[in-house]
This record gives sequence, C-alpha cells and structure tokens, in this order.
Amino acid sequence: MSIEKYDDVSWHEEGEYPTELPPQNAGSHIAYFLAWALRRGLLSENVKRDFAREVAAIERGEIESPKLLAAMDGKLTSEDLNERGRVFAAKFYDTFLERWEEWCDEQGFASMYHAPWDRKHEMVAAWILDDLFSDQS
Repeated sequence: MSIEKYDDVSWHEEGEYPTELPPQNAGSHIAYFLAWALRRGLLSENVKRDFAREVAAIERGEIESPKLLAAMDGKLTSEDLNERGRVFAAKFYDTFLERWEEWCDEQGFASMYHAPWDRKHEMVAAWILDDLFSDQS
C-alpha cells in the first residue's frame, strides 16, 4: 500500500502564509481534523500506539490536538487513519478544506489561518466533517 499524504503543515507555511501569524496557525485545520478523527474512531492503531500519551491526554481534555499534530511532525497521511478514515479522507479531505475556507471567509477572517485556535472553531470544523461523513453513508 502506498502512503498518501493528505496534508502537511509545511505546505501551508510556504508561499503566501501570513507572516504576522504564529506558525501553529498553519496547521489548525489539520489539528481540527485529527481531533474529529480521534473522536469518531478513525485514527490508526499505529497512531494510537505511537502517540498513546497525546491521544489519552486529548481524550481527557488535558491537551488540544495541535500537540498531537506537532508530535506527528505536522503531517496527516493515510498511515495515520484506519481503513474507514482513509476512505473518508481520500474522498472528502479536500472538500473539508474548501468548506473550512468558505466558513472562515463568511466569518470575515482574512484567511483560514486567521481563525484563532479554540474550541468554538474546533466544533465548527467537526460540524463540517460530520456533515461530510453523513454524505459518505
């Protein structure tokens, strides 16, 4: 099985990333996806094993998903998801990004990177992902 890379923080840090923003904003959308995938049981056994401390801390509400993303070197690949998660990501990850960008634009943010990391935005991202997940069924 070849490894598919769905997203990488470095892709967003390059080019036209707003210099006034902290580097972690470049991966907020990936971290939102990871938090959602964790709560929906879509992470791979490898991630749950290799990052057990971070996963458990997120589940207990002690840390937020950007810490997991940082531990994963800022990348989201097919190895990070189970079969159901891979099928979903292959079909809908780009659509999630498009809808996230649209929502950020509707809220008046200069870009999706300008939306601050917080639980409210994590819930909005989860709502977008749940909507797409229901489309999969």
